[in-house]
Parts: sequence; C-alpha cells; structure tokens
Amino acid sequence: MLKRTLLAATVSVLSACGGDSGGSADTPATPQNRPPSVELGQDITTEPLQPIELLAQHSDPDGDVLTFQWQQIEGPALNLQGIDSEQLTFETPQVVVDTRYAFRLTVTDPKGQQATDTVAVTVKYQPDNSQNQAPVLYLEKPFAVQEGTQEVRLHASATDSDGSIASIYWQQLSGPTVTLSDPSSFNPTFTVPDVDEDDLIQFDVKVTDNLGASAKSGQVITVHANNGNQRPVVSLGDNQTVQEGTTLTVTANASDSDGTITEYSWAQLSGPEANLSNEDSAEAQLTVPAYQPGAANKIRISVQVVDDQHGRSVSSVDLTIVPKDGSFSSIRYRDPEMQRCVEDLRDFHHWSTITDVVTLECPIRYEISTTMDLAAFPNLRNMIIRSPKLSDFNVNYTPDIEQLTLYLSALSHVDLKPLAGLQSLRIERLAQLQSLDLSYSSALTDLDIRESKLPALDLTATTALEAVEIRSTELAALQLADMPSLQRLVLTQNQLSELNLTKMPALIALAVNGNQLTALDLSELTALTTFSASDNQLTALTFAEGIPLKMLILDKNPISTLNLRPFVELEQLRASDTKLKALDFSHNEKLTTLLVEKVPSLTQLTGDVTQLHSLDISYSGVTSVDFAALNNLEILGASGMSLQHFDASKHPKLKQLMLADNQLSTLDISANPDLLVLDVQGNQLKTLDLTHNPETFELTANDNQLENVILPEGSRLSYLSLANNQLKSVDVVKAINVFDVELNNNPLSSLDIGELLQLRALDVSNTPISDFELAVLSSGFWCLVAANHQFSTAMQEKVAEFAAQSGHLFSTLPRGDLNVANFCQLQSQ
Repeated sequence: MLKRTLLAATVSVLSACGGDSGGSADTPATPQNRPPSVELGQDITTEPLQPIELLAQHSDPDGDVLTFQWQQIEGPALNLQGIDSEQLTFETPQVVVDTRYAFRLTVTDPKGQQATDTVAVTVKYQPDNSQNQAPVLYLEKPFAVQEGTQEVRLHASATDSDGSIASIYWQQLSGPTVTLSDPSSFNPTFTVPDVDEDDLIQFDVKVTDNLGASAKSGQVITVHANNGNQRPVVSLGDNQTVQEGTTLTVTANASDSDGTITEYSWAQLSGPEANLSNEDSAEAQLTVPAYQPGAANKIRISVQVVDDQHGRSVSSVDLTIVPKDGSFSSIRYRDPEMQRCVEDLRDFHHWSTITDVVTLECPIRYEISTTMDLAAFPNLRNMIIRSPKLSDFNVNYTPDIEQLTLYLSALSHVDLKPLAGLQSLRIERLAQLQSLDLSYSSALTDLDIRESKLPALDLTATTALEAVEIRSTELAALQLADMPSLQRLVLTQNQLSELNLTKMPALIALAVNGNQLTALDLSELTALTTFSASDNQLTALTFAEGIPLKMLILDKNPISTLNLRPFVELEQLRASDTKLKALDFSHNEKLTTLLVEKVPSLTQLTGDVTQLHSLDISYSGVTSVDFAALNNLEILGASGMSLQHFDASKHPKLKQLMLADNQLSTLDISANPDLLVLDVQGNQLKTLDLTHNPETFELTANDNQLENVILPEGSRLSYLSLANNQLKSVDVVKAINVFDVELNNNPLSSLDIGELLQLRALDVSNTPISDFELAVLSSGFWCLVAANHQFSTAMQEKVAEFAAQSGHLFSTLPRGDLNVANFCQLQSQ
C-alpha cells in the first residue's frame, strides 16, 4: 500500500491588475521578493517493508521556480530517492523495536529566500512469530527430603534467546498433595508431608515467552519416610555429550545394603522427545533427537529404583545433543563478535568440531555483548571473556563451566546459581557490579574479585573455598561460613568496618589492609602464619593460643599495645605509624625483622637486637640502641635520631641504609660494597664518595652541604637526588643506568647528560647553568624541569624543539616535595 502526504504541488501566481494608479508608467516600482512556503502534512505510522512517498505542498507568492533539498535528520540511515525533488521515496526497513525516522525539506527561491518543514515516519516493530525461538527452562536435578522437614524451596530459571520470559507455572502431577506458596514463582515453597513409606512428588513446570512459545520440564522430589530403612543407592554416571540420531543405552547402577532392588522406572524430565524403551529394567534405550540450531539441545533422563521395603531413590543424567559431524557450521550466531572470536580461536587451536572447545578466551578486542552462542559447545569448561560491551551474561547457556573469568564488562548483577560445578571464578574491573550470587557454588575453590563495585557478598554457601582474594572494591558487608579448606584470605582496599572470622582451621595467610576495621577476633584461626592489617583503625586484636604466626604487619593503625609473647615463631614485625609505647620481643628468638618507623610514642625496646637482620626505628622515641653491636644488619633505618656520627664499617652486610634528617657531617661507606639504597638527605655532609659502592641503585642526598659527590665507574644508580646542595659540577655520566636525576638548587656551571641512554626525567631548577646538550640518544627522555632557569637564547631554542616532540614535557613549575618522576607524571595528565 502506497503511503503519501496530502496533494500534489500547487503553485499560486499573483498578477497585478491594469488601470491608472497615478504613478508614472515609465518608472514602475520594483516588487519586493517574498519567501516561499512548504507543508509536509501529518506524521506517519507504518509497518516494515512498506513503500513511502513524501510529497510536498508548496507555493511561492512571486511565482518563482523553487529548488528542493531533503535531509534525513533522525533514525538509522535509509536509502532515499529524490532528495533534490519535491517527492522523496524509500522503503521502510525491518526493525526490532519501534523506530522513528524524521526528514526535513528545504525549498529555496532564486533570490535565496527559504522555507522548511519536517515530517516523521514511525516504523512499528512486527514480530515474526514463525521464527520465534522457544524459551529454555532449567530445573534442579531430582533430590530427596526427609519427612518432617518444615519447608522445601524449589528453584527454576529460564532464558529466551529472542525475547523475554512472560510467565512460569508449576503443576503437581503425582504424589501426596502439597500446596505451593506461589505456583507462578520461579522459587515456590511447600511443606513436606508426612508419609508412611517413601513416595515421589512430581511437578510439571511450564515457562512461556513474550510471543507465546513455551517449554516444559519435570521436577522430582523423593520424600523419605522415617522408618529406619536403608534406601537403595542409584547412579546414572556423569553427564554426557551424545550425537543426534544415535541409539543410546543408559545403565542404572543400583544397590541396596539391607535388601534387594525390586523396581526400576525410567522417565524423561525435559528436552526434545527421546523415545525411551525398556523403562522398567536396569538398562533403558533411547534415540537421540535431531540437533536444533539455537535450541537448548539437552535431555534430562531419570530413573527411580525401589527396594523390597518400598524405599525409593532417584538419579538423573543430562545428555547434550551435538550434530552428527559436530561442525561449526551448525552454529547460528546471535553475536557477530562472538563468532569472530570463535573463528579466530578455531584457526589458532585447529579445532575440528564443536566438541574440541574446552577453553574459550576472548580478548578485549572482541566487543562481545552476549554469551548466548556458547550454548553450542557441550564440552566448554573454561570461559574467559574480556569485553566492556558484555551485558547479557546468563550461565544457563553454559551450565557446565568450571572456570570463569569476567573482565571489564557492564554487568551489574551476576547470578551463578546454575553453575554447580564452578571451581574457579575471577572478576576484574566490573565497575557497575551490584550483586554476585554464589549461593549454589558449593564446589568453588578459588575466588578472585578486583577493582569492581560489589558493596556486599555472601560466601556462606561456598564452604569448599581454598583461596579468596577481594581487592579494591566497595565491599562493606561480607558473610563468611566455616571454611575447613580455606588457606588464603585477602580482603585488601575495601570498605569493611567489621569482619566475623569463623572456623578456618587451614587458614595460613590473612590480609585485610586498607579497610575500616577497629577490632578483629582471630581466636578461631589456629594455623595462621601471616597476618597483614595495615591502614585500618585497629585498637584491639585477639589471637588463638599457640598460633604459629611468622609475619605480623600492623602499619598505620592506632593500636597502642601489642603482646608478642605468644608468637614464639615470629620472624617479622612491621608496626610503623602506630601508637605503640613499648615492644618486648625477648621471647621471640626467631625475630629477624623489626620495622617500627614513625612511632614517636615508642620509647622502649626489650629483647636481643643483635639477632635482627632488619631494623627501622626512624622518627621513633627510641634512643638507647647500640648500633655498633648490630653487625648482622642488612637493613637499617635510623632517620631523625639526631645522630652526629655513624660507623658504617661495623655493618658490612648492609643493603639499605636510611640516615635522613640527622646531624652527620661525614659518612664513610667504603666498607659496604653490597649497599643498594642510601638515604642521607637532611644532614650536613660536604663530601660523599660512592667509589666502593657500584651496586647502589638509589641515592637520596638532597638538603646537605655537598660540594663533591664521587660516583663509581659503571654505577648502577637508577635514581639520583642531589638537590639543595653546593655542587658546581657532578659527573652524572658515570651513572649510565640512571632514570631520574634531581640537581635543582645547586650552583651548577656545567652538565653533561649525553651518554645517559636510560634517562627519563631531569630537574635543573634554580641553577645558573645556561647551556647543555639535550641530544640524548635515549628515546625515553621525556621530561625536563627548570623553574627559574637562566638558559641562553640558544638553549631556549633547543628546549622548545625538545618540548615540541610528541610525548615530551618541559615545565618551569616548582615540584615541591614530589620526586621528579611523580611530578612529571602529574604534569602530563
């Protein structure tokens, strides 16, 4: 049917009448040009695949010939005909939702006067019910309950590949009558009836989609009577993958410890009809139905066995149907990005049939939006999806997954209930994640969640967990259960203010850094060897008796007392930035590391400090340590202790030495060849000789009175800070591996950086240097800082050329307390 607007073109021509008007016939007045007009009529609503003609009704008061220009201003692009004529034609496309298209017509007269009008065409979605895919229904396997149980909750879930689920209904078919709480709910409940002998309750469950297609399945519950009978045991084995058209024999392996099996009864609970035969024997036969692209392609078969005392047991098996040839051509993809990923991986892994697909890893370059297509791979066990476009994730498509990774998706709710066999789960950078349902993940052993929202999590059902890591989330509420196998629990950088740690007899490592905890009860954690709780608000801790703790980290907490006596295995204690007043480690003979920096309230250490390999009491109140006796030290922090002298020769094993903010005027480190890190900022040193320290990679010596710094040939320095000294020159080129150099606030007269191939950032602020060579061979040199510089004109030209290169930065701002690398990074943002 042809759709068109109103009438064909109507042109009005106005002519002047004759007669004497009193004017001069020789000099007629020039008529003023008047604009045209155009009308497109009412908006149109139509259906897909309809021809449309939009015909303009227009006029021009001066009788001018008009030009036409149509423009589509709304909706997906259409194939338009006649865009420069008075009539626009096109055919409406197929649409999946009601779609509006809008058009503007501009008419113009010869003198440029214009008129415009717009019209809209709305194409209504017309579902093609003949192509509608039926929904897929998922129920629990048959299970048993004991009479006297107060309530049973049933569980169903459903998906629809081309629509939505409109309704569900449960109907009881057999067994003692029960009343469902809500037959139209996915999770109805009923009260278990009393029975004289074992009995079966069977429900028929039907789901219907938004276009009327439906799917059915059966749910079987065995009610066991309290009569003392030992029930028979029956198993149908593991789930199987079966080929369409084949004849299959399914065997029931049954036994009875106090009697004999008297009856077998087979039934098909769900899936396309499989023509069961021999339903009353231990072996049943069936014909596998044809594979249907896009359908569920799964059958559930059950068997009931009865013993001589009328005891009953039920078992079931799921059979996944695959095409005869198992070809990839049988897959009907909904998501072209998933198809692209699968085909690329197929070539890479040389998959020949769909049953070869066990692990599927789609990198972020595939913008996958749904996992629906993965239902085609019956043996898929490990799935890794990295896609910010993923919004449709339903594990019913892949119910046999054992390992799952979701990265950078738009998911807000993740329901993993159908994944009864899930063993490993990793979730990373799901910024919209609001909930994660693990209530049926009883087989889960490894859980890793990072950089995701997730304000709350319930782990009470995941009792098989062995390792849990939850980092950098908004987690404020965490429910835990007794976890007999859990060995590692990491809950760092979250928002936890309380944590109830239940029985975890195997837990050896616990980290809760970066939360809001004020107290922790660890009395149930009898195997704990490592505990880290830095950056909280802890004031109280309770430990189990005889705990084998080896490492204890409590930095950045307001805790004021700590009893170390029970920790006879303790090797490392870190409690910097706390409010501790005293530490007694006299009973901790294995203690080798004691780091209590920035604890001014700490005035007393009791114990044998000579056993220590690492000691940091910088900026603390401790003053009575005899450093000369500590000849086993590899790390020493003694900053801010008003030291006037330090004999480094007494510590030949030193690798890190922090002596900042003291009163040292000399320091000899020639006897410390293994020194890696040296911090002597804020002293009164005039000379610093590192000739015998070629391994040192970090030197911080700013804010001294240095006039001479001697670096070794082939120095491994990567960070060199000599700011705020009296240096007129420094042989920086000996530090051939250096990344970052700070020479600001020195009376430098020259500088050579030409051989520093690794150099990235340099600060020469507030120095009189006027020129130096910037032609560094390193492609990594990108940041030059020179506040209050005195560069020559030639040098300024070189700097301008340097700064003009892509990725380079030249700054004349003071960097304050930031090191040059962090300052440059901040300025580049």
